[in-house]
Amino acid sequence: MLRRVLVIVLFDPKLPVQKDSMLDIGLLRLAHQALVRQQSGITDSFLCLLCGEVPEAEVVTALASYGFPELKVVCVNSKDENGEEIDEADKRESIGDEISQWLQAHHPAAITSLHHDGYEGQNIWWSGLEAIELVGDDETLPSSHRAKASTWQAILSEVFDFEMPCWSSEAQFALHLAALCEWLHGFEAACGNGYNDFEAEEVCAAYGVDDFHLGFLLGQSAPHEDLDEMLYDAETDDLAGIKAHALKLAVEQERSTIRDGLSKFFGDDMALFWALHTAIWPKYNEPSADACNELVNPSTWEDVGELMEAWEFVTDGWTERAD
Repeated sequence: MLRRVLVIVLFDPKLPVQKDSMLDIGLLRLAHQALVRQQSGITDSFLCLLCGEVPEAEVVTALASYGFPELKVVCVNSKDENGEEIDEADKRESIGDEISQWLQAHHPAAITSLHHDGYEGQNIWWSGLEAIELVGDDETLPSSHRAKASTWQAILSEVFDFEMPCWSSEAQFALHLAALCEWLHGFEAACGNGYNDFEAEEVCAAYGVDDFHLGFLLGQSAPHEDLDEMLYDAETDDLAGIKAHALKLAVEQERSTIRDGLSKFFGDDMALFWALHTAIWPKYNEPSADACNELVNPSTWEDVGELMEAWEFVTDGWTERAD
């Protein structure tokens, strides 16, 4: 299961909050949705950043009356030590720093999500998804995603409606995990953050990829080859090497399935692209939707060139640079 991790930013709010004001209505709707989801067994987590001169204690008291199930309030200075107003850019940098520190400390498994699951229209600064049940880091994933392994697994479970009812579905889910691992490594290479460091042999062992399932898939990929021909193609007669070869062939066939499933889950290609991009280069000093629009609408041809390969990877499912 997945929960929402959300950030709201209040600039110089007037306290007490005026009844039926835009702020009052917005907070009521946010808290109501959070309580509805809590009743269904999901407790979403909120960070409220206050940028202004209102005492933090007053803000905590005011927001507590709305009944948020899980809320953290942090004040961001709007004036320097000399009492001078801090400029807008520095305020936003401070906001970004507070969000980054909160996520690293409390929600390292969170993945950025532009769609807010019932919180739409409520002026959310940033939102993400996080697995309710967390496991350890996954060393087979790219470094930018290792701490997010639990969330990726939970997302795949929802994408493919996986409930582990039988051996075949468990085997298929392990293959989907391996395919996602390869796909995330491919994005790293396509966006220029590094190389495709997917290690099929390590992934086979880490995800418990079933030997029989791999053999079946290998036979399907080359139905007219005999065993000697398959071993020749694998360039090894070592069992671990043969399994790695079979897995590489199998995950290649799953790339479109992974891409299509994730795009639908996140809402569209742009939201999926933003989730992947911010896992590597997080941006918290402006509202997430604004930052995404700025990124995908570059102002120079140089920026277009830097972005194009990664964008094509997400929309097409793979590119040559991803190999």
